[in-house]
Amino acid sequence: MKYLTTSFRTDVDPQSGKLKTFKDLRLAEAVSITDAEATTVQYAGSGISVDAVRKYKVSEIIYNENDSSLPFYKAIVGIETFNEKSKKIKLTKTVVLVQANSVLDAVADVIAAWGKSTDWEILEVKKTPILEIIEPAKAA
Repeated sequence: MKYLTTSFRTDVDPQSGKLKTFKDLRLAEAVSITDAEATTVQYAGSGISVDAVRKYKVSEIIYNENDSSLPFYKAIVGIETFNEKSKKIKLTKTVVLVQANSVLDAVADVIAAWGKSTDWEILEVKKTPILEIIEPAKAA
């Protein structure tokens, strides 16, 4: 399974019911672009139009079990591996998506999930515009 960002537009404000164009970005768990678009329409309803679907490389998602309305942060983690052939240390980057209150909480959540070790380090953490993750089970 891979993740794709889906950008869609709706003309009705879900809270007030007024006509106004809103653009939202969600992350859909899907096997293809067509599947991500169908899952998004099924989840959000027929009153939307999907503007774009793009691949999003993420190796792990850390959810906040206490508050599902928190924003998502993208943490780039560098993992050190030793290459026996070249006798050099190689840094491989991977992306972890973290649902947290702040950058500091996101860093703490990655450390809690990955454990304290010297063979990896957090290289960058930044807030994403992703509002939620749509899984096939949620869309049905």
